[in-house]
Formats: sequence, C-alpha cells, structure tokens
Amino acid sequence: MAARTFAAGRAVHKTLLASAQRTDFPARTVACAVVKAIAIWLFVAVLASMFVPVRAGARSIELIPETNSVGLYETLHFRIAAPETKGNPFDPDEVNLEVEFKTPSGSILRLPAFFGQQYERVSAGQQGRDKDWCYPVGPAHWQARFAPTEPGAHEAKARWRDSEGAIVSGAVRFDCRPSARRGFLRVSRRDPRFIEFSSGEAFFGIGQNLAFIGNQQYVTLSRAEEIFGRLRANGANYLRIWTGCEDWAIGIEARKSAWGRSWDWNPPFAACPDNPNRRCIFLGGDGATVRADPSHRVALRPNAEYALGGKVMVDGDAAVLLTEPHANGGTKL
Repeated sequence: MAARTFAAGRAVHKTLLASAQRTDFPARTVACAVVKAIAIWLFVAVLASMFVPVRAGARSIELIPETNSVGLYETLHFRIAAPETKGNPFDPDEVNLEVEFKTPSGSILRLPAFFGQQYERVSAGQQGRDKDWCYPVGPAHWQARFAPTEPGAHEAKARWRDSEGAIVSGAVRFDCRPSARRGFLRVSRRDPRFIEFSSGEAFFGIGQNLAFIGNQQYVTLSRAEEIFGRLRANGANYLRIWTGCEDWAIGIEARKSAWGRSWDWNPPFAACPDNPNRRCIFLGGDGATVRADPSHRVALRPNAEYALGGKVMVDGDAAVLLTEPHANGGTKL
C-alpha cells in the first residue's frame, strides 16, 4: 500500500508541474488545479495510513554495561533487559541471545549470553562443618561477560532470537585501557611443548590436584577460599578441580535430581495420564511412598513462607499425604 501511495504522489506531482509549466491557463485555473492536487494527495495519504500495519506491543532489548571503561583482559559485566522468556532459556534452539562486539581492529566477535540468578551467600557452622547457603536475590535475568583483548574503543549490541522472531539492541560503546593483566593461557607460539600467556610471557604451573569442592566434600566453599588463599601465598597458580560431576561436588550441568542418585538411578517416573509427553511421579499400591531427597540441599530462608504447588491425579477413593520428615518427627502438610 505504501508503494501505491508513493506512485499516486508522483502522479499528483507531475500534474502540478504540467499545470505550472503551461502558460495558456488562467492563473485562477492553475491555482484551482494546485488546490485540487493537494486535496487529492492528502486524501490518498490519509487513506493509505489506515492500511499500514502497526505491530502491537513491539518487543525491544537493551544492553547495559556496568561501566564504559575496562582494563585489557579484565572482565566487563553486562545486564540485558530482554523480552519475556517464554521458551527454555538454557536451550539456544528455543531462545538464543548473543552479544556482538566490534573491536578497534574491526573484528566481529559473538559471545553467548547466559540466564543467571543472583545469590546471597551465608556461611554457617553445622555439625562441625561449614555450610554455605545461597539464597536467591531478585529475579533471574540475562547477563554477559567479556574480557577485551585489544585496547581502544569497542562497540557492542545484543541479538535475540526466539519463536516470535529476532530483535537487535542499540549499540553501546566502551573503552579498553591498558592494564597489568597478562591475558589468557595458550599453547606457546615459540614452542608447543609449553604454555604461555597472551602477552607471550611463559606460564609455569605450580599447584596440586584438589578434585572436589562442595557442601558434601571436605573442601566446602568457605574452606576453599581459605585453601586458595594459602596456596596463592605460597606461589601456587594451578589447581585440578572436577566440574563434570553427576550429582556431587561441582556438578555444573548435572542432573541434581531429588528422586535418586546417579549410582542408583531408578526414579519413579511415568508418563502423565493426560499428557504422554510429560512425566509425573507414580505411586502404585496401598501405602506406597516416595521421598524427595535432593542431592544438593535447597536453601530456605528462616521465618519465610513458601508455597508448594503441584497436581495430583488419583483413582477411586485414593488419597495422597505430604509430610515434612525433618520437623518434629514429621509434620503433615
């Protein structure tokens, strides 16, 4: 419709020119022609505007750096004000968010953003061992982190894609200044048998096999901070730590199920009667029980109220009883 409007406008414009160029028309006739042409143009423009589609509730995204200046190889944090996440934020096939950087040399870098939750950490002694409780603070949101490898002016923008389409944020700019950081580790460019920093300075590893860190391990989070400090004071710069554990220690992408452990995995799962694509907990037989026992304890704030939600489907006159076994020998919920 916009193309037709433009064509009509050009036709009116030609009529005006033709009328103005002819000298045999009386002035009044030319004036009337001009007025009529303007009236036609306004009518066509108003009519066209009635049919131009306007997207209701257009989505937007904003990239917000914590500062506009960062040192070389230092970390710059970004907060991303993104649309409502309707898909799985941990599946890039459903929701994909990247930050695109343009470096001073003109290179284009694309960095995946991540969906993260801020926490307040509280350490407390329990049965002779330190316990670290992490309480959520505020809603989860999209974030990104970037360590520049070139000094100078950088430009960044966020790119969002989901089932509803793609959107791009406005560009933000920040400056990278020189710093004392030596950069990342890499295979030495002079001798592949060795490792060096981005600066070219050699790296000589001094450390040990620490292996596991976690509330169920000897090295808890609080104790790890103490151990790291003592190692650093003695010149250590390297540790071997497992991050691929299934449901113990640092299981970054682990199952962490409340329905059994990895070495005895036999959860009471079954297809939902009303939706075979979803799973439910199945209890069969009179007096059947199941215990929810998370491999990683869930931190609950003292004197706070929590809502437990769910859906129960029963046959006949069956009933379901929920109890909290740790309170006064078992409290009915």
